[in-house]
Amino acid sequence: MVYACAGLGALCAAVLPTALAKRPLSLPMVFLAAGFLVFLLPFDALPALDPVRHRSVVEHLTEVCVVIALMGAGLAINRPPGWRAWSTTWRLLGLAMPLTILVTAAAAGVAGGVAAGRGPAGGGRPRSHGPGPGRGSTRGRADRR
Repeated sequence: MVYACAGLGALCAAVLPTALAKRPLSLPMVFLAAGFLVFLLPFDALPALDPVRHRSVVEHLTEVCVVIALMGAGLAINRPPGWRAWSTTWRLLGLAMPLTILVTAAAAGVAGGVAAGRGPAGGGRPRSHGPGPGRGSTRGRADRR
């Protein structure tokens, strides 16, 4: 069964790129959908993999998938090396990425500042009280009337 699945996967990897060339689908999308459908089969063809209990296996499988995906993406690059051919990429890396990081950090700071003055559940009124007796004020209640 394992050899049949591996052979079917190799056959699909060889045939599908040309079959999907003019469609808005990519080979990884097809394989992801196929894996999802195989996992939904009613019989227990696949072992239940607990990512907490089998951490090292899941970690190594993830690393292999990332390496294969990066190799496939690297092989798909058909631009000649040079500053002019890669100008869009350099603009994205040099301008858009730092701006996105700054905007995200600012939004997180604002959200953290808004949530900081609230109760443990995040609701209710902010816990901000002005100075009063015992809170840094030198005057008592009688002096503030």
